[in-house]
Amino acid sequence: MNLTLPDVASGNKAHTSAPLKWVGMEKISTPINVPMSAEQSVRVNAMTDVFVSLDKADAKGIHMSRLYIRIRDQLSSAQLSGKTLKTLLLDLAESQQGLSQSARVRLEFELMLNKSALL
Repeated sequence: MNLTLPDVASGNKAHTSAPLKWVGMEKISTPINVPMSAEQSVRVNAMTDVFVSLDKADAKGIHMSRLYIRIRDQLSSAQLSGKTLKTLLLDLAESQQGLSQSARVRLEFELMLNKSALL
C-alpha cells in the first residue's frame, strides 16, 4: 500500500497561531577573527548560538539556512567588533523577510593569552 504524505511546509498557515520569542540554532562551529591589537587578529573557533523572533503568529517557521549562511559568511570574514555584531544582528532579522523583528547571537570561544602572572 502506497500512501501519499502531505507536504507540511507548503500549507499557508500553521495549525496553532502564536508568536515565539526565540527560534534558532545552537552550537554552530564558526571560525571568527578576534582583534588583539590594531594590526593583529587571532583566528579561533567559536561555538555560535543564533536566534530570531518569530513574530508572525500564523507562520510555520523561520528560514534556518539563512541564519547559518549569514553567521558563516559574516563572522568568518570580518574582525569581531561591535559594528560587525550590530550589522549581523540586523541582517539576521531582515533575512527572515518580515517574520522576525529581533535577533540574538551568543559566541563562546577560548582565547589563549600569554600572561605575566596567574590570575
